[in-house]
Amino acid sequence: MAKKETAKKEAVKYIGVVELAEKFGIEGRKLRIMLRNLGLVAPRLEGVEGFGPRSKYTWVDGSKELNELIKKLTPVVEAFKARQEAIAEHVVQATKKQKKAPKHPSTEEESEEEDEDDEEYEEEEIEDEDDDEEEED
Repeated sequence: MAKKETAKKEAVKYIGVVELAEKFGIEGRKLRIMLRNLGLVAPRLEGVEGFGPRSKYTWVDGSKELNELIKKLTPVVEAFKARQEAIAEHVVQATKKQKKAPKHPSTEEESEEEDEDDEEYEEEEIEDEDDDEEEED
């Protein structure tokens, strides 16, 4: 039984980008960008051959390093979320303005208007021809 107890004690839980992204409520790729902007570099993984990541961000759960990282990331993530909300609000306002603006006539209405214009033009030509004939007499 002593072996099983030591095996349980040695099991260390690692926190990666996926878990941190879930904690902050953002996408993993955006979190990786923020980590790089903070100057962090993902450590190279040893013994990885073939396809897959060669470097990976991981921290031991509850470590001092992870807690410091969370303290640094919190204001960055909050600012990011605030920008996203501002952009979303701007899009909503712009959409409302577009709905209030007068709509452009559809292509069918435009073609009807063009037909009417053509008919008026043809009538003017006919009248001009009649005038020309009267002048010749």
